Amino acid sequence: TWDLEQYCKGKQTLQRINVDYALKLEELEKYINEDDVVALVGLRHSGVLVLKNLLELKRQPKQIKAFDMSSLLFAEHLPEGIKYDNTGLKETAADWAREYIIGDKKPCLLYTSPSPRDS
Repeated sequence: TWDLEQYCKGKQTLQRINVDYALKLEELEKYINEDDVVALVGLRHSGVLVLKNLLELKRQPKQIKAFDMSSLLFAEHLPEGIKYDNTGLKETAADWAREYIIGDKKPCLLYTSPSPRDS
């Protein structure tokens, strides 16, 4: 499992937020304030939904840094089945990622990833 890692401004400590809390907007509100720099490690389905929640907070962090070791994958419906069924983004996560991660809307977001995979 992975955690949302929140770096608190002016502190030498690292606060980890369990993904179960980070997936619930009302729970995430308890951990984040406007002075925080947040690092999100891992952008598969849950990671994208956590990133979406971070950008929907009433008090958004000062900066969000999202890190992933591989390119985003989107589930594809094919006649023989679903390509990237277990690892690809689907539904809300896929739609949001297309708009906010690979699209033009990137408020306070730095996304670090290798070049997209050749298909």
